[in-house]
Amino acid sequence: MLTLLELSEQLGDAALSCKYDGPQRKILRKSLLREYGGKIVSEAVVDNDALLEVYECGLILYESDAHDTIFEFKNVLSDYRYDSVLPSVACGNVIPISAFYDMPWVFRVLIEAEDRVVHNMSTSPANEGCVSLDSIIWSLMSNGEHAYDILDVIILNEMIQILKKSERSLTDYQRELIKSFFEDGRSARQLAMDKDKSRQAIEDTIKRGLINIRKEFKQKGFEIDPSLLKYK
Repeated sequence: MLTLLELSEQLGDAALSCKYDGPQRKILRKSLLREYGGKIVSEAVVDNDALLEVYECGLILYESDAHDTIFEFKNVLSDYRYDSVLPSVACGNVIPISAFYDMPWVFRVLIEAEDRVVHNMSTSPANEGCVSLDSIIWSLMSNGEHAYDILDVIILNEMIQILKKSERSLTDYQRELIKSFFEDGRSARQLAMDKDKSRQAIEDTIKRGLINIRKEFKQKGFEIDPSLLKYK
């Protein structure tokens, strides 16, 4: 299957600017898209009952037994904002579009399609409920060898949000030493010389900071193996 980036390159200009010139451009039905949208560049069946079709004009059709929606390919070429699967983490987290580039195109496109279906149902007088990002994730996990990738991306972003929050539990001095040790690769001995402190004092400061970070993750339901944050 093509990656999102490969499919975008194959569509060319149509990926950024819809080239559909058939009738009823603003209220487009799937029958018209199939007649006037040109050839199908790529398609996929998801979860055995949902069909995704990408047309050369730059439009995408999502069709399932219960719902269908049409949208422009350019809408998937943007960062994705989602509500955290952890209640304690703020909503509005962002997965950068670059994280999807090397994944099969169906991941980002399906998420966009399901979000549009949810929006259409929530704004309809006959509100039938909604589909969460969680349900999409587990559906994807059962379809294809690379299906776990999207979950990895989301978990990574959850971790980043928690790590950012845990930083607030550190003093400026702890943050500086931890960054210097782990990110810059400086030894405790080097830091001790720079700060005119004993090596033991530097190690104790770093340890206290790491304990605070572990506590923050534990409160959010994540256990960190101490060996992952240990240092020599």
